[in-house]
Amino acid sequence: MKSLYVTDLHGNVSKYRKILELAKEYGVQAVVNGGDMLSMEDDLHRTQREFVLGFLDNYLAEFGKAGIYHLGLLGNDDLRIHDECFDQVCSKNTHAVNLAQKKFKLGDFEFIG
Repeated sequence: MKSLYVTDLHGNVSKYRKILELAKEYGVQAVVNGGDMLSMEDDLHRTQREFVLGFLDNYLAEFGKAGIYHLGLLGNDDLRIHDECFDQVCSKNTHAVNLAQKKFKLGDFEFIG
């Protein structure tokens, strides 16, 4: 199984787009985002929530359309107040998993957050 591990994207939309492009190009089955996913701009309470609801929600839906799993963990720069929001966005997308404090099995591989 091919997987791609990324981290510290800090809300950089062009990096997120490139990751999905590379995952498709190389036939990756799962992208693991190890944290520090959300933006670091302005008022973090507002901008990070807007990033989850405005960008990640649609972005994660694209993974489902491509048949690629996105396994994500919010990191130390991502405010904990957004954990529930991120979990809700993941739960409504078929190929998105909030890996925090969970195990996820894909084929013969088990991912542990």
